[in-house]
Amino acid sequence: MAENNTSNTNGNRKKKGRPAMLSEAFHSHPVNTNIDFRLRPAVKRVFYVLVAVLVIVAVIHQIYLRYKPQTQLNVQTAVLRNVYTSVDTKAYVLRDETVLPASGGSTVVPRIENGGKVSIGDTVADIYVSESAAANASLIPSLEKELDYYEDINALVSSNLAADINVYEPAVLNSVISIKKDIIAGNAGELLDESYRFGENMTMRQTAVGKTVDVGAAITSLTSEIEKLKAAAGIKSSVTADASGSFVNTTDGYEGLGDFSKAKELTYDDVEGLLNAQPSSTHYSRVGKLITSFVWYIVCNVPEHEAETLAVGDFVTVTIEGCGDLSVRTVAKNSNPNGYVTLVLSSNEMNKDLSLLRKVDIKIHMNEFTGYEIPAKALRTVDGEKGVFIQLANVVRFRKVDIVYSDDTVILSGKSSKSGYVALYDEIIIEGTDLYDGKIID
Repeated sequence: MAENNTSNTNGNRKKKGRPAMLSEAFHSHPVNTNIDFRLRPAVKRVFYVLVAVLVIVAVIHQIYLRYKPQTQLNVQTAVLRNVYTSVDTKAYVLRDETVLPASGGSTVVPRIENGGKVSIGDTVADIYVSESAAANASLIPSLEKELDYYEDINALVSSNLAADINVYEPAVLNSVISIKKDIIAGNAGELLDESYRFGENMTMRQTAVGKTVDVGAAITSLTSEIEKLKAAAGIKSSVTADASGSFVNTTDGYEGLGDFSKAKELTYDDVEGLLNAQPSSTHYSRVGKLITSFVWYIVCNVPEHEAETLAVGDFVTVTIEGCGDLSVRTVAKNSNPNGYVTLVLSSNEMNKDLSLLRKVDIKIHMNEFTGYEIPAKALRTVDGEKGVFIQLANVVRFRKVDIVYSDDTVILSGKSSKSGYVALYDEIIIEGTDLYDGKIID
């Protein structure tokens, strides 16, 4: 047992002694590397600057990625638009007109506004001996209306009908509200009528609570005043319509110029003659005239190639200076040997402005096209197909177009039920580079 213990002890000593021997050898013979890991001050400064620059660049890059603007494209929404081709020309208005004669007196006061409809026997104007007489007469209508109002109230009071305050109390309130609305809206005519209704309702309310209403004095005063004005006015005569039609309180001297019954047969020379004619003094009248046919004509000459698509029976829109747009019917299209056609356009519309037309500048809308409006510069050709690029969310898509009209600045694409064509409210890309179908817009 003792020998074994000694042997183990010696063995352990040998194993533990090896590291000690290596350590002693290393320290007795140190290795010289000749490398100094310490940085000089100048180098340190350069190093720190480079690190700082890198950090700044990294921060700027992250900010850019976070806040960089999205790609903005110049787009326009596809909307429906009407476009027409037109021709400008001078035109003559031809009507069936009868000048009204005046007898006696010096001052004419029309009863009908220009273009107003009249029937046979209607009084269209009154003729007075002087302007002062006419001024007195002008006061009569309003006084007569006021007299009618008081007479109506007197009739209500005299009827001895029991008035129900529960009916007329809210009626008075409603009249007040209506008067306020008329004042705000500036409806002078309605305001006067509503004020009369207010008076009637208030009278009946007063009657309902037992109050006495006496309008006899007002009736007597108004009647007397009206009689005095009539005596001072001294109506010399009145002018009545001997035919139905439209009344115009003035004449221009062209009445009767041109045969209305042969309007559809007019030639280029006939129209030019009307346009160059001077008014006739024999056709002037202090009273005015009657337009006895409800149909009237606009006649003009236009280059033949400008009216190729226009046929007899077609309705076209005419823009008349001072009157706006008017829909008229083509009733004649007469060819001439000089390259022009004579157009005869008819209308049955009449108002104050139209009744005064004679020689006018017009614009005839020859052809009208309807489609989606697209800037011409947005048009592209892809694989032989004409179309445009649109922005659909953040994706570029190609849409075909069916061109129904085009000029230098705009094209119209007709409606199509087929897929792949421009549709209403598409966001059309007007300008852009490197565009293709399916491109992602970042």
